[in-house]
Amino acid sequence: MESFNYFLETGLAAGVTDIPIYEVDMLDGSVPENRKLGHVSGVSSDTIKIWVENVKIAKPTKNQPSGISGGRGTKSTNLLPRECRELGIMYGAPLMADICVQIVRRDGYGHETPSGSIIRINRNFGNMPIMVMSKACNLHGKSPSDLIKVKEEQTEFGGYFIVSGIERCVRLLQVPRSNHATCIQRSNYKNRGKLYTDLGVAVRCQRKNGDMSTVTNTLHYLTTGGATLKFVARKQEFLLPLILVIRALSGCEDLQRGKEIGHGITDEELYHRIVQGDEDNTFVRARAELLLQGARAEFNGMQTPEECLALIGNRFRITSSKPNSTSDVEIGNYIIDRYVFFFGVMFMCSYGLALPTYSHTHTLSPNPNYFHNTGMYSFTFQTMVTN
Repeated sequence: MESFNYFLETGLAAGVTDIPIYEVDMLDGSVPENRKLGHVSGVSSDTIKIWVENVKIAKPTKNQPSGISGGRGTKSTNLLPRECRELGIMYGAPLMADICVQIVRRDGYGHETPSGSIIRINRNFGNMPIMVMSKACNLHGKSPSDLIKVKEEQTEFGGYFIVSGIERCVRLLQVPRSNHATCIQRSNYKNRGKLYTDLGVAVRCQRKNGDMSTVTNTLHYLTTGGATLKFVARKQEFLLPLILVIRALSGCEDLQRGKEIGHGITDEELYHRIVQGDEDNTFVRARAELLLQGARAEFNGMQTPEECLALIGNRFRITSSKPNSTSDVEIGNYIIDRYVFFFGVMFMCSYGLALPTYSHTHTLSPNPNYFHNTGMYSFTFQTMVTN
């Protein structure tokens, strides 16, 4: 009951707010240059933005013909759970929201100016089930005597839904704890490539916006001492080199605050963050050196956060569904923000977690002095959610 009331008061609005704004460039398709994929700096364009806001759930109602109400059209009256059981219908209420549309002018350098006012179109998105005795239920707050007057049970406690006249209950699912790194040893991790081991660290990241949505990030430990980050976007799995993600995260905070992206983290600082002052630990030192050497060989010239964000944005342009007027750096920032360690309030919180999580992989290494499998199926690392 309390969780459904939270959904009505906080979760629904937070979830809708988190839906990305859909953007479409207004271009002439007959021009060959406009059909190319990619951002061209300095080229201005008009872009249509579409989003949803002001989502509200009404109380269950039923419509009576005009002959019964004595007036024209229909008259809405309260719908009760008892009537839904007898009629074999769903105890639901309309979900209303505003579809907002606005046209903006982009100058091609990351700045935009509204070209007009916001157009709001109120629409009914259909009925959704309402939990009996919740704050959206017509029985909420009624005393036992009031429940008897409307032919309901005087001891009605609620907490269930009515669909097609049948009472339905939600169930609890056991899932890994959110925002908690778990060391895992799993044989199928080796199937991802010839350099992959059966070791990894998984984090079920939960957003802090109130809608309780999650994305699982997994760091895969490689035989070279490096690591790759796995995340899921649009039901597809993607793997990114960890060093690329760390460099991108080290500059995203400046971008989020509206500042110019700084130089980010240096190789020396990155080495010391991984070793954490334990210079006598030759195993971790060797892993840190191999990680940095591999990054220099694979991403030569990719030293600043802006360069790393641009590379990520270029590779994920189609996945992000962003228009050509959006730069590669902005798309890279969007991917990092939505899919990589996003539960920190600021990006530096995520960046501060990426390095300790990589250090966690060393505890899983084949070296017997560092092996420590936490076991994700232990009750300590589990929690319950409703489904």
